[in-house]
Amino acid sequence: MRWVNGATSYEYDLGGVVNTSWETRVTEIQFGQSFKVRAICDDGEYEQYGEWSELVVREDTREQLATPIIAYDPEVGLTVAINDPRVSYYEVMFGQDGYKMLYYPPDGAYETEVITNSFAFPENDHTVYVKAVSEDGGYRDSEWATLTITFE
Repeated sequence: MRWVNGATSYEYDLGGVVNTSWETRVTEIQFGQSFKVRAICDDGEYEQYGEWSELVVREDTREQLATPIIAYDPEVGLTVAINDPRVSYYEVMFGQDGYKMLYYPPDGAYETEVITNSFAFPENDHTVYVKAVSEDGGYRDSEWATLTITFE
């Protein structure tokens, strides 16, 4: 934002939440979030509000991580393959129950990782969702890879 002559403060709408600031800089805009601003002039007797700026959405131009490859073998378990050193960890979510697990590969290995038997699958069909994540936020998370496991 630039300082507007006569402005004593600014009102900004950040993703539908309106705040007031005396600064001309807003730093908490997240990727994909909308933003608009208007000047306020308070001469002590009354306040005047300027027109709202055009609505802007912060575009996410970060490179997206590759989608993991997942497989399930009853003899081995759930296998997740991520061959990208930029991946800090991956997230696993099971079906509609919302269970989510963060998995950090041991020893910094980013090859095929096997999730151990500590994951008890229900005895019915279940969908597994996995995505690669960059811990420092320097890359966009991958798309969710999905796999439906059918028990007979």
